[in-house]
Amino acid sequence: MKKIVLVLAVITMIGCGGGGSTKTTDTENDHQTQNPPFDNRPETHQNTRHKIFLIGDSTVNYINLAGESKVGWGNVIDSLLKHSEDLTNRARPGSSARVYRFDPNDLPQNLNQTIKESIYHDLEVGLYGEHRDLYWAKTKALLSQVANLGDFLLIQFGSGNDHFYYNTIYPRDSDLDGDGDVDQDDRNYRIEHRRNDFKSALKFYINQAREMGLVPILITNPNNRAFRNNRIQNWREPFYSYTKEVAQEENVRLLDLNKKSREEYQRLYDEAGQSCEGEINQKFGACNIHDENVDAVHFYEEGARIVAGWVRDLACEDAQSELCRQFEGH
Repeated sequence: MKKIVLVLAVITMIGCGGGGSTKTTDTENDHQTQNPPFDNRPETHQNTRHKIFLIGDSTVNYINLAGESKVGWGNVIDSLLKHSEDLTNRARPGSSARVYRFDPNDLPQNLNQTIKESIYHDLEVGLYGEHRDLYWAKTKALLSQVANLGDFLLIQFGSGNDHFYYNTIYPRDSDLDGDGDVDQDDRNYRIEHRRNDFKSALKFYINQAREMGLVPILITNPNNRAFRNNRIQNWREPFYSYTKEVAQEENVRLLDLNKKSREEYQRLYDEAGQSCEGEINQKFGACNIHDENVDAVHFYEEGARIVAGWVRDLACEDAQSELCRQFEGH
């Protein structure tokens, strides 16, 4: 397979950060680049066959433990493509945007201990199964071998995994600015550093993709099936808004799967008489109405196929785009 052609300016990247300190030392985005408009990118060039690579969390790639029946949308979207073999799912369950950069088999010494224990636990219970190579360095090595100019890297982060990561790195009700008091300044510190760090993590993958001649696409995380007062609640904030900000700042196409999932879940809920009984429970899984301990995030196989269809529909809102042309019927 031919080597990837370097078509965009190389952007210097610095370390992965995210250590035990509450200070953010990441400087990946110190170097800014003027991004070309969409019509100058491979995505809008003449119709050609392209591969699609996925990175993200368990809603993209669900690895079943004994007795489970859940499926990620990335596990089934290949059936919607003209060439199913052109799909490579490199998402890793339990990953936040930052944690996907860590080798789960060899974690950095300065990584926060709670984060380490969570990743080690995932390994011990077999969450990764035989897929212990699902992290960025291995994914990048694969891309360098099999990807071609204009292929797509679809990036979906911003789930509960990101909430866990940042709640651990920047704990609530903590003296984060080191002035001896827990006050509004600490809350502001937490919000600012969480926002900057998450956006920096997304921009890392965008810049890496562009350096390799790939077309990065951001996807907002599908929403929980969580209702309060008969209205679905957006459980993906603030990362939902941060992802949209990055798409605008980096001139990257955005597939708003979060918005689509909220609209569709609300429609199904209303059609069932404001109840999760019916299609939601049968096809997707449980809803979170009164019990926060149910899995209202992941999908049964039929639901995963529906979500995969939403991703295709979002890609084909621009029916002339190269991404849409990879799907059957387009």
